[in-house]
Amino acid sequence: MLVTQSIQIRGLTAEQYEILRYQCRLAKNMYNVGLYSVRQFFFAQNRCLSYESNYYHCKDNENYGLLYSQVAQQCLKFVDEAIRGFFKLLERKREGKLAARISLPHYLKKDGYFPLVYTQPNIKEGAIQFSVSNQFRKTIERKQGKLLKRLNS
Repeated sequence: MLVTQSIQIRGLTAEQYEILRYQCRLAKNMYNVGLYSVRQFFFAQNRCLSYESNYYHCKDNENYGLLYSQVAQQCLKFVDEAIRGFFKLLERKREGKLAARISLPHYLKKDGYFPLVYTQPNIKEGAIQFSVSNQFRKTIERKQGKLLKRLNS
C-alpha cells in the first residue's frame, strides 16, 4: 500500500519561495524533455519507449542535473504513466471498445509548473528538508553572489 501526502507550505521567506518555484519550473522542463523523447521515438518506431530507455536519453539533460535525481526520475515516471495510458487507449480503440478520438500526451505550458515528488523526504524535528542537487546548489550560490556584489556596489 502506498501512502502519499500533499503538503501546502507556509511561512517561507521570499528566497525559499523562489527556489521552490524554480525547482517546480525545472520539474516541468524535465517532464517536457522526457515527453519529447518518448514522442520522437513513437513517431520513428511506432512503439512505446520504456522508462529505462527514456531515462538513458534524458539523464544528460541540464534540467536533470539541476533537479535532485529522485525528483527528476519521478518526472520521467509520470511521462511513462502518461504514454502507457495512451497505448492502452490505443489498444481499446483498435478492439472497437472506444469510439472517442485519442491523442498523444501534450507538453506542459512554457510558463507552467510541475509538482516536486520526493519519495522519501528528510523529516527532522518537525521540519521537512528538501534535497537539491550539487549543481543546483552551485547555481544558486553563484546567483546569490552576483546579487550580493550588486547590493554592495
